[in-house]
Amino acid sequence: MKAKKLPFSKLDKESKLEEAKRRLDYARTMDSDTQKEFREDFGFYDGTGQWTKEDRDILKEQNRPCLTFPVCKGSVDLVVGVNSSNPVRMVASPVEPSDGFLCEVLNDVVEWVSDENNFEDREEELFESVVICGRGHIALDFSIDPKRFGEIILNESVVPVHEIRIDPASRERDGSDANHIFWDRWVTREDFKIRYPEFADRVDEFMETGRASSFGESPDPKTDENIFDDLGDDDDYDRPIDANYYDLKKDRVRVCHMEYWEAFKRHVAFNPETQEWEEFDPENIEQLKVNYILKYKTPFEYNTMMDKKVKWLQFIGDEILYDGDSPMPYDGFSVVTSIANTDPSRRSNNHFGVIRLMKDPQREINKRWSQALNLLNNMVQPGTDIEDGAVPDIDQYSEARKTPGGVGIVSSGALRDGKIKERSAPQFPSAPMQMEQMSQDIIRKITGINPDLLGQDSGRQEPGVVVQTRQRQGLILLQKLFKEHKRVRREIFKRVIAIISKYMPDGQILRILGGNEKYQIENGMVINPKNGMAAAIRDIRNLKFNVDIEEAPGNLAKDMLQLQVFMEMMHAGFPVDPKTVIEKLQLPATEKQRWIEYIDAQQQAQAQAAQQAQQLEAQKVMAGIQTEAKKVDGDIAVKTAKVRAQAQKDSTKFAHDREREDRKFVIDAAKLDHEDSKMVLDAAAKFAALRNQGNRESRPNGNN
Repeated sequence: MKAKKLPFSKLDKESKLEEAKRRLDYARTMDSDTQKEFREDFGFYDGTGQWTKEDRDILKEQNRPCLTFPVCKGSVDLVVGVNSSNPVRMVASPVEPSDGFLCEVLNDVVEWVSDENNFEDREEELFESVVICGRGHIALDFSIDPKRFGEIILNESVVPVHEIRIDPASRERDGSDANHIFWDRWVTREDFKIRYPEFADRVDEFMETGRASSFGESPDPKTDENIFDDLGDDDDYDRPIDANYYDLKKDRVRVCHMEYWEAFKRHVAFNPETQEWEEFDPENIEQLKVNYILKYKTPFEYNTMMDKKVKWLQFIGDEILYDGDSPMPYDGFSVVTSIANTDPSRRSNNHFGVIRLMKDPQREINKRWSQALNLLNNMVQPGTDIEDGAVPDIDQYSEARKTPGGVGIVSSGALRDGKIKERSAPQFPSAPMQMEQMSQDIIRKITGINPDLLGQDSGRQEPGVVVQTRQRQGLILLQKLFKEHKRVRREIFKRVIAIISKYMPDGQILRILGGNEKYQIENGMVINPKNGMAAAIRDIRNLKFNVDIEEAPGNLAKDMLQLQVFMEMMHAGFPVDPKTVIEKLQLPATEKQRWIEYIDAQQQAQAQAAQQAQQLEAQKVMAGIQTEAKKVDGDIAVKTAKVRAQAQKDSTKFAHDREREDRKFVIDAAKLDHEDSKMVLDAAAKFAALRNQGNRESRPNGNN
């Protein structure tokens, strides 16, 4: 009957060590092809591996130059530079609004730790590795500070890709589905003694004699003192590391570090006082039941759930150095893995970066340049056609032609009879250079690095916004790299905060904050003198926060873009604060301050001059108003006199006209009376005449 296989964590010491070595060998085997690709990727970056040994032999046989033009290195450096010139930082943001001050304090502590230990440089090295080969690793650890006893030092180190072996079954880009990870860690003898003081005596014996009582697997010093003596630094790429655990030349010890997940059962119960579910130790469950009944008068009820935690196993030879829970206060491996590109089918762990896609065009560039130079050499010396017997010693003649000023001996009459004829130089073909240019264009298309991204002049003046838009378009293919780098930095930030919260003593935190002008330290309290906010340093341990990403101060790319926009606005006539422009310039702080002070002085002088000019203008306006008022008063007086004179004149004229009208009326009345009298007289005369005529007609004839 086949024996039941126990879980890794349940194995005894000897079986666990054997199983760990088996898993390590399997991980090396499954990763060997990828590691060879990685070695070639780095060789293409630094220019040492762009020609294979077979190609070099062929070129040497043909007397052709082995030219190397690492175009891909400039592309990688540009991508890394773009990432460095657009810095972002991780910040802790409060879950509760009242915790804003504590988050600010925590962010300042993390920033100090990062600056003190050069975390930014390490993370840039990680990004460079990811861009080149597609994979990178960074390890976070802490140790006791020997200079300040009781304080800790946080260490962040970039791990070479050939020292890490990840779980072959892992497929996720962030490694979240990896069951284990191995680190072939080579440390100096002194660092080994500090980390494992109980093995200090035996490691000296092991390093000096090649033998030890417990380390076991070591070579025989009589036959092979150190199997690594004849191996180069790149041997790990060519074949897996064998069972040797020391290197005399470098005075280093190989420690195999394994991290793996182990499932375990959690016990949680509801606390009536805090109204929350809390975890408890199952070893004290019986006592908890009794106490719970006595205190709350109800039975103790609890739930169980499965979870997993990280455990460490470190060994050298057949000796286990450490076997237990991870000392890191967070869920996850201490080695953070970053992957650029992976097999989209998820059938393999084929990881690759930018260089992998540029290899063929890069090879083509080198070969075409070599071919073009070889053609030029052949065109300069196209050769000579010689009839048989025209030259008595062909070797002497050939050597003389190659030597400047050499004399070649020919047979008598050979030159006269035309037995020696120089070959005509062929026309240089354009195809090699066209192929080389096409290869460079292909590299740009593959990587997305266009001339605008390279900063090349397009030959025409264009607005900065247009140039930036094309640069962003060129970076679309690289967004995956930048996004992955932000994810890794977020993971590192969480781990740093976890270590600070659990292991960094209050005194060290207060010492760090004491050097910050923003805070005052009083009796374990951190105080912001500007707004009076205060908090106990112990409250950082239980702070709940989220991790946000914000642009870091001094973002060069953003500042230059804004500067360009401001300059275009000023050129177009829009008002722009000159101090804002100075802030965007890449000048030392003292120079910026001097310029700002100069601008303030100029603005103040201009303001004073403008105020004086305004006062003078106001005085001129008042004087004009007074003059105008006097003029108006004079005009009013003149007009008043004229009105009065006109009125007087009009009054006199009116009197005369009235008198004249009255006289005319009297005359007219007199005339009317005269006419009326005349009419009466005329009527009386006519009546009298009629009367006399009537009297004569009534008389007798005798009267005739």
